[in-house]
Amino acid sequence: MDHCSNKIVKIADEELRGAGQYLYFHFAETRHYDRGRSVRSIAAPKDYVPSEATVRKIRDWIRSSPIPKARMRIEDSGLIVELEKRDSKQLRYHNYHTSRPPRTYSNTRNPLYRRLSDKAKQLALAPVGVSRIIFLVEAGSRFLAELGGRQHNYLEGYSRPHHIIQKFIDDKKGKLDAVVVLVPVVEQSFGSFGQFRPKRYWSARIFSSEDRNPASLTAAVDGITEQLPPPRFNGCNARSLVRQKAMQHDARGWYLGANYTMFNDEITYRMSSRAFQDFLANRINESQFRHSIGSSEDEPIIAGFLQQGYTIKDAMFEPGGIDEDDDHIVLKFAKDPAAMTFK
Repeated sequence: MDHCSNKIVKIADEELRGAGQYLYFHFAETRHYDRGRSVRSIAAPKDYVPSEATVRKIRDWIRSSPIPKARMRIEDSGLIVELEKRDSKQLRYHNYHTSRPPRTYSNTRNPLYRRLSDKAKQLALAPVGVSRIIFLVEAGSRFLAELGGRQHNYLEGYSRPHHIIQKFIDDKKGKLDAVVVLVPVVEQSFGSFGQFRPKRYWSARIFSSEDRNPASLTAAVDGITEQLPPPRFNGCNARSLVRQKAMQHDARGWYLGANYTMFNDEITYRMSSRAFQDFLANRINESQFRHSIGSSEDEPIIAGFLQQGYTIKDAMFEPGGIDEDDDHIVLKFAKDPAAMTFK
């Protein structure tokens, strides 16, 4: 779908600069029978090349200045898609949709089996006595995320990831010991007072041949997952952020939250050091900086401290921890008679 979308976006941009950025694509779903089983496919050929008639049709449609939400249908060389013009720019990989969920109908003819086969070749020359294990981490595959316990529709017959991996293990018997799949899971849950507290953990699945005892491997994998920091995002969200370049070195930082505590007539206030640096570097504006430290122009939190007679008596840095890309600037406030109303 991304390949076909880019072909059409390029044609639209050639007709009117930037026009392709406002297009959204609705791809049709097709069905056919293979060995007596209904197979769902997407009408988006991998090697699609627009015909001259389709190029003219797209150019004419763009030239007509279609209003937002206007659609045009294209059927060309196996492609069936509706183009929709939207009133805001669309992000790549987020500018198309189809009703067909991720599916494969063969335990061997699919990307997962092929990828495992490629990795198995790297283990072929492993010395005798060395365990040959493939670690597979879900990083944006909704299909593979099923192994993390996601809900799915079992009414339709199709190959599932555990079928594919077990088939691979059986085919490579004697050449491979196990496949370990790690899936980042972020579950929505609420505390006793209705507070949103997501549950984050790594789901591990071990696949091995019947003549192998995975007890020691299970203990080893459990030890690995216990050492890993809880996932901040699930695979699909992480992939989306990477595609949007949110993880680039020069992107806006991932800020620690601001907070303050009061004890023995002192206030300890913590704010993100990265947010402060980004503000000084003009990467974020004043409003964004205030938002990151839990303040606003109408109700600045530091002003509240000052109105109560508290002034800064100390400042320091506090490490955010090995799993954070940020630290805290810590400000300590104490009562100051010079800042208080004389009584």
